[in-house]
Amino acid sequence: MTRSADRDEEAGKALGQFLQGQSRAAGLTTRDIEQRFQQRADQERARIEAGQARPLDLVNGMRFSKSHLDRLFKGATAPPSKRFVTMFLEITSSTIGMSPAQHQELCRKADELLTAAHRYRRHIRTEQSVAPTSPVSPEVSVAALQLQVELERAHRIEDRLRWALSDAQLLMTTLLQIISSLREIIVDLDTKQVQALHRSTESFAMEAATGSRQQALLQKATAESQLARVNERRLLLETLWEQAHANVRRLSQHPDVPKIETLPTGPALPQHEIPPFSAQAPLDDIAAALIKAEEINIAEDRKTHEWQEKLSPTTVLESADEQAILLAATRLTDAENRRTALDTLIKKWRHSLATRNALFRLTCDEHSDIRKTATRALGRDWSDDDAARQAVITTTRDPDPKVQAVAVWVLTESWRGSSSARDALVALTRDDSDEARETAIEGLAEGWPGDKTAREAIVRLTYDPASRVRETAVEALVESWPGDVSARDALLNLVHSDDISLREAAAASLCVGWPGDPSVTAAFLELQHDDAPIVRWVAERGLIQEGHPLSNSPDEISEMSNQRNLTSRRQRANSIHRGTLIASRVPYDFSTEKPLEAILALRRGISFDPGINVVTGRNASGKTILLMALALHIGAVDWRQITSYKPSLALQVANNLELLWHSEPLPEDCFYLNRRLSDAKRLAQLEHTLSKEGKYRLYLLDEPTGAWDQEMTKSIFSQMSKLAQQGCQFIISTSDIKRVEVTDGKLIRLGRRRIRERGNILSW
Repeated sequence: MTRSADRDEEAGKALGQFLQGQSRAAGLTTRDIEQRFQQRADQERARIEAGQARPLDLVNGMRFSKSHLDRLFKGATAPPSKRFVTMFLEITSSTIGMSPAQHQELCRKADELLTAAHRYRRHIRTEQSVAPTSPVSPEVSVAALQLQVELERAHRIEDRLRWALSDAQLLMTTLLQIISSLREIIVDLDTKQVQALHRSTESFAMEAATGSRQQALLQKATAESQLARVNERRLLLETLWEQAHANVRRLSQHPDVPKIETLPTGPALPQHEIPPFSAQAPLDDIAAALIKAEEINIAEDRKTHEWQEKLSPTTVLESADEQAILLAATRLTDAENRRTALDTLIKKWRHSLATRNALFRLTCDEHSDIRKTATRALGRDWSDDDAARQAVITTTRDPDPKVQAVAVWVLTESWRGSSSARDALVALTRDDSDEARETAIEGLAEGWPGDKTAREAIVRLTYDPASRVRETAVEALVESWPGDVSARDALLNLVHSDDISLREAAAASLCVGWPGDPSVTAAFLELQHDDAPIVRWVAERGLIQEGHPLSNSPDEISEMSNQRNLTSRRQRANSIHRGTLIASRVPYDFSTEKPLEAILALRRGISFDPGINVVTGRNASGKTILLMALALHIGAVDWRQITSYKPSLALQVANNLELLWHSEPLPEDCFYLNRRLSDAKRLAQLEHTLSKEGKYRLYLLDEPTGAWDQEMTKSIFSQMSKLAQQGCQFIISTSDIKRVEVTDGKLIRLGRRRIRERGNILSW
């Protein structure tokens, strides 16, 4: 193990010691903390039942039993989730009465330890994954799952017996209190009888006391009978619990059981409510309590008989049928076991009704990956099933955006044209989440092109407050409703928007979807006088495509074209203005042997932010070709120096590029970082270049982050942001957008239809 891994392992143990220290400072035992977590789980469940959104990390799904906390403090278990640690510190800090500043410092330290602990965990898993292992046969996997099923069932029986014992003890205590109260009532009635005997005139009082005494004696006998009954059951439950515990111990020691899951065990609370009473309670109230006690005894006797049958030596805990084992395993608490069982069911029993019903249940699983797998299987294997379609429609409201996107794609592929599926996506266009609305647009455009209802929903979103949603709506209209008059009118309205990027997107879409339309031509003539150069550029292109004469002067057209001369270069070089690249494109008829997504985007035109631009897309989408072509066109690199990825294609694109500049830089004003350099050389070169403030005006960085860690990536982008504020422009490509942190800039997605990419990944 490396030195850094050793440090991470120490941090993993330190996390447990840190949490233990906080519990001691608060004076809380592990049992106290377990009860506090259980209270929060109950509160969360009540909120969910009341209709509030379901959190991704449920408290009830956390492991917070006393035994698990003991192992966590010793560093002998997997590191917990961030929400668990946050909740743990909320419990301890509130008990101590800690100030907000002190609490925040504790959270910061805990977050560092938790990050290091998870890093070590990933390191160990990586080492284990690369170690040579012998293949495991399906029979062995199913046998292991059967053991896990039997172990978990034994755990649950043991746990429920413990609760049943607590209920029995509570009922015995209640019955003893009733008997004690009845004794006091009988003594009191005897006293009243004696007093009435000495007062012969009060014969009515004598009869009433005698009747009440007889009733109290009968109730006392009933209570004693019920007490004997519950005590007999308690003794049987004790025997059954010992037997269940022995089963757990036996199964836990089996070598094929990889780990022992301890189920959360909260404090024993009463499962049945008995009407309250006191020593002064009327006999009628005590009678009601005894009736309730008898009902409880009958129900508990029946359950105890069921436990006795389940623990009978002749009863097999699980059927030997493989499918039955796998179906039972989908209910295990361990997510990895549920996933294994689900994958095998889908592979071997995909068309079984029992499997379908399991898929319905697992679309609501607490783990998002399992929900995605179940949703995907319903669409692939049950596309003719109305109940399956309804289950997937329900999943479109999942709190996880990734699960939501999978559900939308499944509806698009498996229930294309279905009105109920379409209406579900139309409803999703009103979601509060920008990403959900964008996903809904993509799904409607993919599955319902030409549909009037889908079009109206997307037209409404061209006025969405989120720019990314508006642009996606514009793109969807031109792709799925070209030539449609209503879609055209919506785009014509957008060319008058105050948002430059929206005017540009609408004009570019009109060029593609409505060539030669008189209304579109009139709009282009008007847009020739737009304040934004990029909008004028698009309008010029539309008019040229239609063969319409331009109203611009030859000098204006020349300024907007891509012709460069030495005189203009010298003039711009002497200017103090820091120029930027506004947009790039290739001719509409430009084509290559393989239509890369970058080239398709260039045909429409790509506009850039004057600061930081991040170009993202899947592998082989053309990100490298785009940046290399820009560098070649500007002259920042010589094509003969390029010996890496498809230089001839990059040169072909470069020779056809049209660039719109605010002020064109000299080749020496541009820095190009080639992705083919090693990570170490790339980092050294970039750090050296960024340290020379003011030397370059345009930075073309192809996959600059490489294999850097998050801290290094954050530092580099911080330097870029400072230079961007000074007038420098960055165009950066990356395949891993999650590691890039840009708050002020533009995200350019190649192959913007993310839902298509997700479908390709899912192998549809």
